[in-house]
Amino acid sequence: MRKLFFLIMLSFSGLVQAEGGTCPPGFYPVNSPGVMGCAPLPNNDRTSAQTAPAAPRWKTTWGAFATDGPSAALGASVGMPNKRKAEKSALAQCREKGGRNCEIDMTFYNQCAVLVTGDRVYNTSHAATVEEATRLGIAECEREDVNCRVYYSDCSLPVRID
Repeated sequence: MRKLFFLIMLSFSGLVQAEGGTCPPGFYPVNSPGVMGCAPLPNNDRTSAQTAPAAPRWKTTWGAFATDGPSAALGASVGMPNKRKAEKSALAQCREKGGRNCEIDMTFYNQCAVLVTGDRVYNTSHAATVEEATRLGIAECEREDVNCRVYYSDCSLPVRID
């Protein structure tokens, strides 16, 4: 009888000790045969604060330039949901402006783009910013032509969806 009382008291004192500070606030002791540890309390604000927030999700947007050189028509689209729609919209705009032989010059996504003209030639360029696309387009134009300038610029940047 004395042994039984001693065993009960010993096991009870172990439980008290486990709850008495071995687990940090917001956690409770987990005791199973041969294992002793701590687990978070259910619906504990402290544990949810430690969870990293979900990374934002982004939707890609597309843009395109369509031109007809002889008629100097330009069609441009930005913010389109896919490449096909961006090109279709740019071609339609080019035709609306008098272009009879409109062709896609450039398709881009999640970037900015420029159309640069000189006295004899034009080119298109795209980059992360209008400034960078302009720098690239002007440099290319100046290798072949003079009086290079930006004729058109716009961006088709990603859109945050959550």
